[in-house]
Amino acid sequence: MTQEERLEWLEKRRTGLGGTDIAKIIVDAAPHAKRVGCYRGSIFQMWAEKVGLHQPSEYTMSDAARRGIQLESYVCGLYKDYLNEEVEFTEFGSIKHPTRSIVRGSPDRMVKALDSGVTWGMDAKTRRYRKGWGDHQTSDVPLDTEIQMRVYMEIFDKPFWDVATLFGIDDFRVYRLDRDEKLGTQILDVAETWWETHVVGNMPPDPDGHEKTRELLAHFHDKPADELRQPTLLDQQLHEDLIDIRKRYKELGAEKDLLENTLRGRIGDDLGIKGIATWKQGKPRKLLDTKRLKAEDPELYEKYLSERPATRTLRVMGE
Repeated sequence: MTQEERLEWLEKRRTGLGGTDIAKIIVDAAPHAKRVGCYRGSIFQMWAEKVGLHQPSEYTMSDAARRGIQLESYVCGLYKDYLNEEVEFTEFGSIKHPTRSIVRGSPDRMVKALDSGVTWGMDAKTRRYRKGWGDHQTSDVPLDTEIQMRVYMEIFDKPFWDVATLFGIDDFRVYRLDRDEKLGTQILDVAETWWETHVVGNMPPDPDGHEKTRELLAHFHDKPADELRQPTLLDQQLHEDLIDIRKRYKELGAEKDLLENTLRGRIGDDLGIKGIATWKQGKPRKLLDTKRLKAEDPELYEKYLSERPATRTLRVMGE
């Protein structure tokens, strides 16, 4: 996928909810125990992009996305070898659901068995870690992957969907998810409700804990008033909860530091303890002495000095 193709794809995604968007909505509402192996994403950022309040300033792609695109054809080749039968691959690009216009999907390949004529879909994925993924030839995949595939099955009306996944360099596994039309309908209902509430209704979702959300909130509210307002009951409850969390966070941090130092003492002059931990010597780092540079060559220092925009700082009272 070229830069231009990806930008076009991103623009199409803004007009509806793709499989990964819908997965993000459902994973965000799921208990933490159900999120194992799922990618973390900001619902607030997604909303801001859908309603046009936020657009990436430039073309960007994460290392994981770049790796996935570069290895997609390779994983599809491994999958074709795994099938051990004559098949035909087809690429569709971004396709809308036939009756739910805001639901769209961009599957990696549609597969047709040439002997039987049976067709189904497959997605090619690469992962560095196996957490959340089950054994080869099972249906045990992370929740976000399952939701994404179930959305695709509803869009393309297919009986099952395969997920061909390459872990690391040579651990290749295939997972098959069978269609559950009732579950698929429930998933799409959730997606349409979210769209009507937050995009059509222009109601922002609750802020989440992502760094991008903090940046967006600062951008949306960059002209604060000069005076403090009176707190509401909700403000007071939030303040109490935050003070309590911060106190426990500090206590846990101190306990963590104690345990880590105790473990360092147990390791001593050894490289580490098998199955427990290692304590290795790091490489020396070279740092620029900015104070010395400023003192000895202030003109050069000023030449390469850059200024960051001012940001709002949250300071919690009563700690």
